[in-house]
Amino acid sequence: MHHLIALNRFQLLNTAEVMLDKTWDYTNVLSPFYRLYYIEGGGGMVSFAGAELSLKPGHLYLIPDFQLSNYQCTHSCHQFYVHFEEQMEQGVSIKTIYNLQYEIEATDLDIALIKRLLLINPNSKLPFERPTSLSKVQLGPKEDYHMRVMETQGILFQLVSRFLSASLLSAAPANGNYFRISKTLQYIHAHLSEDLSVGPLASQANLNPDYFSRIFQELIGQRPISYVHQLRVQKAQYHLLFSDATQDEVADLVGFSNRPYFAKIFKRYTGKSVGQYRDQASQV
Repeated sequence: MHHLIALNRFQLLNTAEVMLDKTWDYTNVLSPFYRLYYIEGGGGMVSFAGAELSLKPGHLYLIPDFQLSNYQCTHSCHQFYVHFEEQMEQGVSIKTIYNLQYEIEATDLDIALIKRLLLINPNSKLPFERPTSLSKVQLGPKEDYHMRVMETQGILFQLVSRFLSASLLSAAPANGNYFRISKTLQYIHAHLSEDLSVGPLASQANLNPDYFSRIFQELIGQRPISYVHQLRVQKAQYHLLFSDATQDEVADLVGFSNRPYFAKIFKRYTGKSVGQYRDQASQV
């Protein structure tokens, strides 16, 4: 299934060099984007999904998207941060395919790439150095826009590749079911606002609904409706962060026609109401 991530892209959101102090202390932060840190000096702590990372000088750290995370600096920390979004052309994340490492020792090339990323994206610093804040990167003058976009993409690919484990999460069987489910993932991603109940999805894959649900879970690790709910909530988080759409409009955009049901599913996956999530995201 690794071929499904071949067309994935990484969209830079923010990057900067900062000096943190003990005011960098946040709990239960849930963000729909990845964070990459290079620690130049000092230290701190980050914890998420059972992982507890002690931020050490000379190391790189990756915090995946949609992870309830805690951040703390007890004294000082000289940090380079990179925030980026994974854009999934085929609807499949690198997290679905690879075991991700969260901490690696930085090489000279890694450090040079991060500093180069800051140099070609000079207007992308956050207003405040806190995990709850976010802004869209400003790419500057138009004259070399496309060159910088391509170089930024290349740097992000190189940095992210450093965190991919050589082992895959699972080996997909080479059979017709695998092909059908991979097509279904693409279909879900492209038709998120439409009816994606098991019946239509099974028909799209030319399979019996019960059999479709069973092999979907075998290959993806969760039932089709759970996968759709998760993806819809993730898309809703993006809209809540990056647009002025109302809660009703966001529900429509991601395929929830029933507002109370949207609120229920959103809180199940994020631990927050839609309003609480948007309020947290706007704390800038």
